[in-house]
Amino acid sequence: MQLFNNFSDLFLSVWSKGIHGVDIFQILIGIGIFFIFLIFRGIISKVIIKRLEAIAKRTTNKLDDTFVHAMEGPARFLPIVLGFFIASYYMSFGDDGRAIVDTINRTLITIFIFWVIHQIIEPISYILSGLDKMLTRELIGWITKSLKILIFILGLAGVLELWGIKIGFVWYCRCIRCSRFI
Repeated sequence: MQLFNNFSDLFLSVWSKGIHGVDIFQILIGIGIFFIFLIFRGIISKVIIKRLEAIAKRTTNKLDDTFVHAMEGPARFLPIVLGFFIASYYMSFGDDGRAIVDTINRTLITIFIFWVIHQIIEPISYILSGLDKMLTRELIGWITKSLKILIFILGLAGVLELWGIKIGFVWYCRCIRCSRFI
């Protein structure tokens, strides 16, 4: 009987004190909020895309249609970012926990922003296709792919900097090392 009393005391202690200062009820509600956004992300993203498509149909050019098509991936990621943000701000963390959760939120937002920029490059490349008289189609394709890779590298560097990994110093050392051979 003493064993069950010890277990119930321990269970109630964990339930009230929780994990890292967050009680279990808040954790369950936070997980529930995140899962609601995760379940309805398809609906939310379809609403966003349908709204953008309605705006794009008002025009006659193809640029905005390709822009809407390019935004489908980021639109499906946005509810995940919002769900985690709202769920994390519902819960009350300690100072260390809040710093980690804020870094995760900043990471998700950074990934979202750079993903949008990465996806916008393709519609912008249609503007560059007007330069066919000065540049070849292969060169325009190379510029587009190079910009996408550059945006990916900058986004990765931004995320690593958020987590305290000083990527700028690594790039600087790499450039200095390579410039010796020029």
